[in-house]
Amino acid sequence: MKALEKKKIQENPNLLIWGEYLDIKTKDRGIQPLVPSFSQKRLLEINESLYRDGKPRRFIASKSRQVYISTITEAVMFADTSQKEGRNTLIIADSEQGSDYLYQMSRLFYLQLKDKYPHLTPHLGKMNSDGLSFDEINSNIYISTARNLQAGRKMSLQNVHLSEFAFFEHPQELMKGLMQSVPYTRDSLVVVETTSNGKGGYYYNEVMKAKDHRTDWVLYFVAWFECPDYTLPITPKIREFIEKTLTEEEKSLIHIYTVTFEQLWWRRWCIINNCSGMNKCTESGLYLPNEEDKNAMNTLHQEYPAYVEQSFIASGACRFETSVLDEWQNAAPKLKGKDETFIPGINYITGYFTITKDGFIDFIEQTDGPWKLFEYPELGIDYCTGGDVSEGIEVEEGTGDFDYSTIVILRRDTLEQVAEYRAYIEPDLLAYEWFVSLHYFNTPMAGVEANKDGQTTLKFLREVYGYNNIYVRDVIEEERQHRKTKKLGWLTSGGRLKGTRYTMINDMAQFIRNKEGIFRSQDLIGECFTFVKKPDGKIEHNVGCHDDLVFAAGIAIQMHLLTPKTEAWTKRKRLKISYKKARNA
Repeated sequence: MKALEKKKIQENPNLLIWGEYLDIKTKDRGIQPLVPSFSQKRLLEINESLYRDGKPRRFIASKSRQVYISTITEAVMFADTSQKEGRNTLIIADSEQGSDYLYQMSRLFYLQLKDKYPHLTPHLGKMNSDGLSFDEINSNIYISTARNLQAGRKMSLQNVHLSEFAFFEHPQELMKGLMQSVPYTRDSLVVVETTSNGKGGYYYNEVMKAKDHRTDWVLYFVAWFECPDYTLPITPKIREFIEKTLTEEEKSLIHIYTVTFEQLWWRRWCIINNCSGMNKCTESGLYLPNEEDKNAMNTLHQEYPAYVEQSFIASGACRFETSVLDEWQNAAPKLKGKDETFIPGINYITGYFTITKDGFIDFIEQTDGPWKLFEYPELGIDYCTGGDVSEGIEVEEGTGDFDYSTIVILRRDTLEQVAEYRAYIEPDLLAYEWFVSLHYFNTPMAGVEANKDGQTTLKFLREVYGYNNIYVRDVIEEERQHRKTKKLGWLTSGGRLKGTRYTMINDMAQFIRNKEGIFRSQDLIGECFTFVKKPDGKIEHNVGCHDDLVFAAGIAIQMHLLTPKTEAWTKRKRLKISYKKARNA
């Protein structure tokens, strides 16, 4: 019987978990068998489903506090490594304390399994803070920290667990080397799990891409109300009090997620006791948190989110109105699925522009194309566009993450975003991308940033492609007795309290605050969240975050404010082009 049991578990190591063979240390009951919770079972089931389908398993697990995703991940990887030959597992945490915690978990799995089920336990080669080695089956569990950027580079790895990933100092640099060590087969499992740590940056961007199905990573989110511990008993008096004092956010939680009053009561307790919130109710035993306390609510949303976007709180004071950005983010279109119809406002398509043999400009749908199209152009509609030309600068020194060249296009009647370009591209090649998009969207004025490499884009756009509808700015030339002259392009200049940069940011802040239009792109909205006022007074992107789309959108808004109406455009010099007007695709 023992031999048959061992054979079955070797064929499917997860039976160690489903059969409750593994033990864990609980908060209040000592050592107990690991009995998977609802959220842990769900992760196990998705993992097994991907394996059956022959797909490599890649998870980004964004979670609330204490929902034990790290526990179930450790259990899956220990089971696999302890039961199969030639398996290498790497566990990396954000700190030495975190690494030791995960090591102690694996250590306990082994010691308890050996004590209770010795026939299922492999021979131990070594067991120390660096990990566990099972010498007879040539399988290993390695423990490291995020400070070791070379971790796993020289190994062949089947399992990788990255714990509290959002707190890694250089996550992108670590991942570049690490993921090359993991074969892209169904036998490989990578789990990135963490609570969130601010909007923007590498982890935030990867979560948004996974949420939008732009990568093969599976986003696994666990809301606070999915944890059975987050509830408190209530009396009839408390229930009546909650009913009379329900806030708008609490009503939404009930309506959308069917959260119970017992869960809401725990949430109120948590805001006051765990998040340093203020209690507006003076009667003993009754909780009514002040939800206007942004610090307390930000702490709650980051540590105990109801949906994945809510967990990302911008570090520093966001320059733009976050409540509006939240609204836009929640309503942002999703990437169109293969069998779906393109419906503006619901989904978007990616691809590239092309000039057909008969001179028309068409949009060709292609997965991971540099352009996002949120709606097709309409004849008779005016558009405005702005762009930020890449200078090849790293957003954070040493990360290898460089700034993008970007274009944002808005329709002027509603100021809704209709298109976006974001890619690494040479400035002369960007001019072509801009040229075809301008004709696709009814030849609006091009707001090309004139700073540095933008001069090359301007030159090619006008001299090579013959596009003359380009923004022209007034310049005072001191050496010519302060005479005014005109130069091509939008020049972003000045600092905190002067110059075009100051004006552009303020106008964009008003645009967002008053909801004068709407941004459709998750990438653009994400950059807005991380455009903050620093302690030294500077208003710029957070460290490690991008602002390329922010500036492209800001220039597009300026083009709307500065561009004359269509009637005036008819008096302009006829454009030197041979292409026909873009057709409505």
